[in-house]
Amino acid sequence: MPDSEPSMLPPGGASISAAAAPNAPTALPPAQAAGAGRAPGAVGPTVSTAVASLQAPTLRPGTAGAAGGVTATWQSNVHITGLWSINQDRNCWVYLDTVGWRNLSGASESGLVAMNMIAAHGYQLGSTSSLYEEDDGRISQIYVW
Repeated sequence: MPDSEPSMLPPGGASISAAAAPNAPTALPPAQAAGAGRAPGAVGPTVSTAVASLQAPTLRPGTAGAAGGVTATWQSNVHITGLWSINQDRNCWVYLDTVGWRNLSGASESGLVAMNMIAAHGYQLGSTSSLYEEDDGRISQIYVW
């Protein structure tokens, strides 16, 4: 057998497009929102442009949030009813039954992973949660029991 270079092409050397590849992804990520200063898919209060640059879940909350800016506050006795992430750095979201989609703080990679795991635990068990939402609209602390 002659020496040959390894190839990802099908036998025969014919090239195929990414769209026709059998292992190509079939789903596209949600589109970026057209509005500046608002997280994609957001209905409630506006958030900083740093949050707006991230892609967000496309499911809209059932109820619109209060009008006005986001202020730092504790959310107590809430249930996490949805989780969302995408293959982007530090882009994880949780859906709270009281206020809708909220972004988990990406200040620390390990902190984000830990909060995402805690949120998944609360989602799986349907547990009551308490969390701290910073004034930039991101969750920086989360407790589930």
